[in-house]
Amino acid sequence: MALEDEAKELNNLETLFDLQKTFYKQLKDCKQELLSLKYMWDLISLVDNQFHSWTRTLWDKIDVEMLTQLIKEMTAKQTSPTAPQNKEIKTYKAF
Repeated sequence: MALEDEAKELNNLETLFDLQKTFYKQLKDCKQELLSLKYMWDLISLVDNQFHSWTRTLWDKIDVEMLTQLIKEMTAKQTSPTAPQNKEIKTYKAF
């Protein structure tokens, strides 16, 4: 955020002195990658927490159909590699 603020300030100064604006592509790419990594780790945490909560279920209380349905929903909605939000992070080893 500090680097983005500094880049905005420099752009303002470039405008003030009628210079060509500098586009900080590396900054934009870095921010996008950080957002993708945050999304990936949130997704990993979601899956880990879901499976961890299932480990506390007693054997006689297990509803296999419900668990199967939940896993299908997770696969379709959140962890599918073809989902738009996952296209970039599917190449990461953690995904």
